[in-house]
Amino acid sequence: MSSTTDADSDELARLREENRTLKRSLDQEREKRELFEGYTKIHPETGLPNYGEFYKELERLTEPGSNGEPRNFCVAMLRLDNDYQRIKNSKDRSKALLLRTTIRIREVIGDTLYQSDRLDEFYVIVRSPASLDFLARLFLAIIREVAKPQDAPAEGLSFSCHIGFAESPLHGTRSSELMNNAEIALRYATQKNKRVVRFAKSLGLAYHRITILEQELRMATQNGFKDFFMVYQPFVDQQGVIKGCESLIRWKHPELGMIAPPQFIPIAERTGDIRILGRWIMYRSVVQLKEWHKQGFLDLFVSVNLSPIQFNEKELVQNIAEMLAALKIEGRFVKLEITEGAIMSDPNLAVVKLLQLKDLGIRLSIDDFGTGYSSLNYLRKLPIDTLKIDKSFIDDLADNVQNQEIVRAIISMARSLHIETLAEGVETAQQRDILNSEGCQYIQGYFYSKPVDPDLFSDYLRHGAVLPYDPSRS
Repeated sequence: MSSTTDADSDELARLREENRTLKRSLDQEREKRELFEGYTKIHPETGLPNYGEFYKELERLTEPGSNGEPRNFCVAMLRLDNDYQRIKNSKDRSKALLLRTTIRIREVIGDTLYQSDRLDEFYVIVRSPASLDFLARLFLAIIREVAKPQDAPAEGLSFSCHIGFAESPLHGTRSSELMNNAEIALRYATQKNKRVVRFAKSLGLAYHRITILEQELRMATQNGFKDFFMVYQPFVDQQGVIKGCESLIRWKHPELGMIAPPQFIPIAERTGDIRILGRWIMYRSVVQLKEWHKQGFLDLFVSVNLSPIQFNEKELVQNIAEMLAALKIEGRFVKLEITEGAIMSDPNLAVVKLLQLKDLGIRLSIDDFGTGYSSLNYLRKLPIDTLKIDKSFIDDLADNVQNQEIVRAIISMARSLHIETLAEGVETAQQRDILNSEGCQYIQGYFYSKPVDPDLFSDYLRHGAVLPYDPSRS
């Protein structure tokens, strides 16, 4: 009996000791959690209250006031612009510029500045703003403060920011709704390069449509591209003879109908889907070109647009080389259209890549020439075959003397550099005649043909390859 009692006592003592050990462990965990929660209220790199603190304050403000009515306040999102994005990894690794910027903003806004979950983005709460004019002046003051040149040793560096904001109760009374609407306004500000944007219902509707298109575009590219097709617009010489064509993508959604390229191409560029879409465009264009070559039109070439994202891909040259080899098409029958912006963002690197493409025999064209910022100095260094004169200079060419002078200067400059010229958007005989008289070698536009499907383009070729199209021509 006594041995049983002793055993029970030992077991009870052991359980008590385990209980004390567990309690100590739980106390230590609680202390750690409390310490961690206290620490994470402040962002370690900027010293600002973090997202959790912002959300708690927003939740408090969205509760009805003492009179039961929604409170009057503003929620803003602020993001540093592309000038900061370009320097942050090279000239702000220590985050010193970021820290100085937060100090500058707090000097304007006070203690209602909060850190987002990304370092270059912040939240602002403005309680009981007096008026919309007051908000406008406040946000412009923040922008001016952010945009001031940096102090030594970063003198000469400067950047600015974009701000999107929504107001309670006008733009919502729930915290999630206000945050979402402020983010929509900020997204619009960054995309359109505007400094301050106030949320509006129209922005919400546009954002909703873009979101739907993003989802549908992703599904369409993952579903074998079956809703996309290609059309081709001819390039003709001064005698109206077809020499080549530009390939252009079209999207016919089964429910939304035809979706224009200006609607979905920018989305594809922003999401990165342009990479896979661009490869499909290139492949389909060259496959169609090979078919025309089989039909006997052996001198025809196809011109394909490259987005800046595609041009910056490290594997671009290798991918194109492999595709040409697989399809057994010589590079000289392919022309790539590249924007001024894509080239001038890093001209030295662009020259290297362009020379690699030239080694494949590919012809190169600067698209929309005259609308960007190419310098004559760099133009001399670029291995370019064609300058494509932008449609904006062609639209009123017959009546606008200034545009006539610009077109004349572009053609003259190109001729001196042994570069051919092509004018896009030609719609009238008068425009064509002016361009021909100035020596523009090639023309593209509705005067000769809109973009057409491969079958109609084949008809053009079979009937002499001379435009305007005359089916009776043998």
